[in-house]
Amino acid sequence: MADWAVGSAAEATTNAWALANGRFFSTKAWAGVLAGLGCDCALAWNKSKGVGVAVPVFGRFGMRVGFLGFPIFRDGPSPDASPDVTAELALARSLRLDILRTNSARAGEQAEPGGVRQPDAWIGDLAAWSESGDKRRARDVAYARRATREIDVTVSRVDPADMHRLYAETVRGHGGKLRYTGEYFRRLVASAGPGQPVQVFHGHAASGELLGFAVLAVDGDTGHYLHAAISSTARSMGLSDLLLSRLLAAAKERGLRRFNLMASPPEQAGLLKFKRKWADSESVVVTRDLGASLAGRAALQCLAWIAAARPGASRYTRAGGCMRDPLCARARALAHACSLTSRARGGRFCARRPAVLPKCAAAATAFGEGGDPAVAAASAAQRHGIDPGVHLHAGCGSGARGRA
Repeated sequence: MADWAVGSAAEATTNAWALANGRFFSTKAWAGVLAGLGCDCALAWNKSKGVGVAVPVFGRFGMRVGFLGFPIFRDGPSPDASPDVTAELALARSLRLDILRTNSARAGEQAEPGGVRQPDAWIGDLAAWSESGDKRRARDVAYARRATREIDVTVSRVDPADMHRLYAETVRGHGGKLRYTGEYFRRLVASAGPGQPVQVFHGHAASGELLGFAVLAVDGDTGHYLHAAISSTARSMGLSDLLLSRLLAAAKERGLRRFNLMASPPEQAGLLKFKRKWADSESVVVTRDLGASLAGRAALQCLAWIAAARPGASRYTRAGGCMRDPLCARARALAHACSLTSRARGGRFCARRPAVLPKCAAAATAFGEGGDPAVAAASAAQRHGIDPGVHLHAGCGSGARGRA
């Protein structure tokens, strides 16, 4: 599956194939929605397989980071243990990416080395599934219908600014990070409507206040619980259950075969419990990052060092007390990433020149913790006594090192 074509002709071919096969997540329309996140979205065509994909590409401190599978790559949970890394790498290089991230649903507890897993919930046979098939689910929906009688639940046009506000309140309430913009929601709502791949179900109070919404996105024969946000007051009234009930009824009316309730962070136990109540099967979504360039590989190595230096990473803490401090590990990793990129350019990195921090180090800092990369690297190095006169060479353990 390594035979990829990109460019205007491939984009037209991919879009035509996606429209003919109902593959919304590979269309120009979905690419236009994703552009609201501030990315360039490329459509790539695989000539040997006859399939197309949409790859949103984000710029991060000079690096190009693409997402294969936004929100999901594979149609459903797969028992396959091995990803097609050759094809993924070929796609990344065709698009001149530094890093390619993939999200794929996997059956059971399988995960590739280095992959991050998040619990996922599915309805595997939507035609056979019944809302009344589970007593607790049926009881909760019945309560929601009684408690929300004063709430107007509809699929008519909704204000995207209200959706973004409610989304932001929900994310902040869970201590999460805002990933979707107001412009994204504006474009999402503009693409929605009766018979369209996107439908927005929402509930309003008599005053007109938006109390909750849920978004259905259809790709192929699968419905996706793409977004949802509920106010705290309406949540206690069961509006979450009522909206999902309406959304699933619409999915069944469309004749969809499966329904994906989407992955959730493991720490959000309440959300996981809610989705499992509605699902008939579970899987995991595996997120993997593939370094497609030297800079991308160095940035990912840097992040791996930072993660491994956290408490409990025994093979790193054996190196000494300094490695127990993530900031020190971060400084070492950033310096190592700098040396890798500089060496690829035919030179060597010298810590006396902080103004020329390579893009891989900048991206690693941005991905890992945010903030200004040059300031972070310089302050960490100064704090932990990394000698500014030492030249750092590529390769773990090679060359002189800074003092700890």
